[in-house]
Amino acid sequence: MNACQHCTSLFTLTPGTYGKFCSIPCSSKFNNKIKRQKTLEKYLLDPKVCKNCNLIIQYSQRKSNIFCSRSCAATFNNSRKDWANIKTGPIPKPKAPKLKRKVRTNSIPNADGPHTVIYLCICKFTGKQWYSPTVKTIHPSTISTKKLYSYQCRFTFGINTYLEWFAYASDLINAYGWYSASNRGNNLSGCSRDHLYSVSDGYKNNIDPKIISHPANCEIVPHRKNQNKHKTSSITLDELKDIIKKFNQLYLEMPDGVEPS
Repeated sequence: MNACQHCTSLFTLTPGTYGKFCSIPCSSKFNNKIKRQKTLEKYLLDPKVCKNCNLIIQYSQRKSNIFCSRSCAATFNNSRKDWANIKTGPIPKPKAPKLKRKVRTNSIPNADGPHTVIYLCICKFTGKQWYSPTVKTIHPSTISTKKLYSYQCRFTFGINTYLEWFAYASDLINAYGWYSASNRGNNLSGCSRDHLYSVSDGYKNNIDPKIISHPANCEIVPHRKNQNKHKTSSITLDELKDIIKKFNQLYLEMPDGVEPS
C-alpha cells in the first residue's frame, strides 16, 4: 500500500505508474501547486511595484494593475493635475428673487389700528376648526392615540420666560449646553427638558395634557439621565399638583389659564 503525496490516502499501486498519487486529479493538483510556488518565487525576484508607494503588487493583480490600491491611484493622478485650471463642485444655480410674504386669505385681522394676523386652522384628524396666531394642523384637544397625546404634552414655553423657576439649572446649562443630535450640532452630553410626571403615565391615567406640559412639570437634566429614566415618573400626580400651585403663586396665573384639576 502506498500513500498519496497530495491527499495522503492509501492506495494500491497500479502497474505502469510511479505509485506517488492515488488518482490523476491528485497528481494534477499537486503538480500545479508546485508550479505556482516556483512561479511566485521567480516573480518575487523581480516584482512589479506600485507607481506611488513602491509596494509590491500582488502576483494575481500584476497584469491589470499599476497601483496597489485605489487610494494610491488617486494620489498619484491628483498630484499631476493642474488644479489652478480645474473648477470643482457643481455649478451654482441662480438665486430666485425673494418675494414678499403674502398674508394668508384665511386670516382675520383686527380692523382697529395695527393688527395681529390669526389663522383659521383645521385639524387633519378630527376636522375641527379654530383660530390660532400660528398655523397648526392638530387641534389641542386631539389625544386619541399615544402619539397625539405625546404631541400635546410637549413643552412649548421658553426657559427665559421663567428664569427664577429654572435658576437651579443655569450652571448645568453653562457647563454642558443644550442637547443636539449628531446631525444637528453633535452635543450628545448636553441638557434636555424632562417630564417629572412622565407622558406615559399621563396617557395611562388620562391626565389633561395641559398638566403634563406645565412648566412646573419640567426639569432640566443631562440628556443621558433623561434617556435612562425612560418612562418612569420622578414624582406622583399629587406632588405635581402641589408644585403647580407653588408655580402659580409665583407667577400668578399661566398665560393659557392652566390650573391643576
